[in-house]
Amino acid sequence: MSARRLLAVLAVALAGAGQITSPAAAGPDTAETTSTMSPKLAGARYGQALGSSLVCPYIHLMPAAEDLMRRYSGADLDTFKDQAQQIAIVWKKTLGCDPMADINRCRVLSEKSCSEAIKEIGPAGTAAKGLIEFRK
Repeated sequence: MSARRLLAVLAVALAGAGQITSPAAAGPDTAETTSTMSPKLAGARYGQALGSSLVCPYIHLMPAAEDLMRRYSGADLDTFKDQAQQIAIVWKKTLGCDPMADINRCRVLSEKSCSEAIKEIGPAGTAAKGLIEFRK
């Protein structure tokens, strides 16, 4: 799968979870608190946090991400886990981007995805605050 296609799939997956994926398109009041998120949206944000912590250098999963899963049980937990897995799989596919074939697309994919994750779910996140952080 090409880098451009992976980025598009990631954007569609998060948009399908019901959240604006571009901080530029989101106003300052669009961040949803993690306590009011639907299981599907919370799962998507958890998947984004998990995926970015695996793919992006110096990105670490924070306890708030793990706390999301503890809020759900039964069918809601199943929905959460399914959505988290779908998003995390897309992130993991970015690891397969072959820089020898197209180094610019791989770099852009990685930098753009990681940057958006920090903006959306980092300490000052526009979608959900404090799920990940950048630290060396």
